[in-house]
Amino acid sequence: MKLQSKQWMLAAILFASINVSAQTIVPLDENAMYFTVDELPDATVWLPAPPDTLSTQFVYDVTQYMWGKAQREDPQRAQQAIDNVVVDVAEMAEQFSVPFGMEISKEKTPAIFHVLYRGMFTARLAARKPKLAYQRLRPYVRFQEPTLIPEEEESLRNNGSYPSGHSIRGWAFALLLCEINPDAQDAILKLGYEWGQSRVIVGYHWQSDVDASRLLGSAVFARLHTSPQFLDDMAAARKEFARLFFCHLDRLFFVISTKRSAWRDLSTPLEMTRGTLEMTKGWDARDDTGGARDDKKEKREGLLLPARYIKLQIAISVILSLTYKDEKAFRTLVWFLSYF
Repeated sequence: MKLQSKQWMLAAILFASINVSAQTIVPLDENAMYFTVDELPDATVWLPAPPDTLSTQFVYDVTQYMWGKAQREDPQRAQQAIDNVVVDVAEMAEQFSVPFGMEISKEKTPAIFHVLYRGMFTARLAARKPKLAYQRLRPYVRFQEPTLIPEEEESLRNNGSYPSGHSIRGWAFALLLCEINPDAQDAILKLGYEWGQSRVIVGYHWQSDVDASRLLGSAVFARLHTSPQFLDDMAAARKEFARLFFCHLDRLFFVISTKRSAWRDLSTPLEMTRGTLEMTKGWDARDDTGGARDDKKEKREGLLLPARYIKLQIAISVILSLTYKDEKAFRTLVWFLSYF
């Protein structure tokens, strides 16, 4: 009882410090689907039903539920679980931009955003049949315990737990981004996996809900590749990424060259990517001294490149792309360039 009280107090404190900007129940955009619900894999046919409450599988679900409650004691992981509650594509894209290595938005990456929007909604549609068929009780309902998202408890009380819609969204998002940028697949998949585990941590889903969602999301991803529209959209997204990738490397070189002290504080490629996204916000509207844009300077794909960097940018971009996966080599190179 004392432990439950402590966990509830922590949850209340964490929730009070943030505002969940998106509801977890949003209407599916039927016009965005690549397939109808009847054309998608039917999880009621090939996936097993959720575990019976007398089975050993359900014992594992309960064990994982207790694991999730223990994770709430870690403020950082609890905050991530709360952050992962979003279902709006733009808000999901903002979180996935870091492992992807590039800012994703409707304005800056319209082709990538388009295929994410349609692909994610199609994947979520596949959860409709099993949710209605099984109407599984959510863990917080069964145990009558608080969650990390208290304002959603009443609206989701009668919404089926199996499979997890949030987990399908997160996993589908990750798979789509991996096809666009396979070099970043490990970091992207890590977030996609954690997205599902966050549903266990906040108390809204059993582990078996999340596991089934990953299988269903993968099945839908395979089905998407039989759609000519999807293949065309994915080709456009990959082409857009290839074009912007070199612009992003230009940005990276610019930051290394002009933000030396800030970069020396970063230690891993992932942190460097995050740092690049933060330090270059609005950079295309300013020059390297912080002044207003000078339209007479060199332009490339909408990004300003001071003339003194153009001679080395291609060589440095190639080196960075070759060493990005090797953390030690990447860090060594960045330290060298920071003193350039």
